[in-house]
Amino acid sequence: MDETHDDPTYQAGYDTMMRLHAEALRRGWRVPPRRIAQEILWLEHSASAPAGKTLAMLERPLYSPGWYRGRAAALREILRRERAG
Repeated sequence: MDETHDDPTYQAGYDTMMRLHAEALRRGWRVPPRRIAQEILWLEHSASAPAGKTLAMLERPLYSPGWYRGRAAALREILRRERAG
């Protein structure tokens, strides 16, 4: 699996998650590291879903695997920063 940071969907997922995190910090919100780890697992699972699958409840396509991987990478970066202090 070739994960590239040049993929626009990967970058969109990454950038979106980092913006959401910055907004949460600005508002004084904190997400426990365990919850972040659970979200990473969910995103990686979603990234491995077969292409063309739809979300049955919403009847719309899932995001691209790159988008999910980008969000997961952003969350890993957030965890690294929090551990570093």
